[in-house]
Amino acid sequence: RPFVTCKIACSEDGGIGLTTGGNKWITSKESREDVHKLRASSDAILTGVGTVLADNPRLTVRDKNLSKFEGEIHPRRYVLDSSLRMKGNEHLLTDGLGTTIFCNNLKKVSYNKPPIKIVEAAGESETVSLKKVMNFLNKEECNTLMIEAGSKVNTSFITSKLIDEIIFYIAPVRLGKDKINFSEFESSFSKIGTIDLELKEIIEIGPDRKLITKPMYS
Repeated sequence: RPFVTCKIACSEDGGIGLTTGGNKWITSKESREDVHKLRASSDAILTGVGTVLADNPRLTVRDKNLSKFEGEIHPRRYVLDSSLRMKGNEHLLTDGLGTTIFCNNLKKVSYNKPPIKIVEAAGESETVSLKKVMNFLNKEECNTLMIEAGSKVNTSFITSKLIDEIIFYIAPVRLGKDKINFSEFESSFSKIGTIDLELKEIIEIGPDRKLITKPMYS
């Protein structure tokens, strides 16, 4: 399977957003520029349909100086959308770059045509099977996968012990009681549920801190 890196941009108290909505960006411009470097060095990037519907991301590398090899800088894009909830007007479906969508059960949708690909990867309880997703990416010769998603997808990958590295971009703010935590577990920057995080490196990026950590599965 690919080497999986999970990128999390959050506040000092682990919030990736507010239940009340609000500002889309938590971390600084410098951190967001560094994320483009991560994307450019990844074969593929994966997110969940919740993030797509909430933020309408592009998941592209918007820095032409970061080309991995001539003629291509964007990672392949994958979305977990078990019930095919996307409408068809999202950036990932209309910008011409192509996106692969993993669903639980195929059904007729208007956007099921090149460069969009829909792959059935049925899991339990009408979810997408992450094991089948990893097998598909292996066949696609994907060596490095970057997760840029919300707490639900982060939690699913952590539970399945599929994340090899977690990179936190931590802004010097606190979101308080209305925050959305980066995982559904009780978590901090040293522990997620019962999983310890080994701190590999701390890097100052503008006003933010970048923590590179390794999950220590039992």
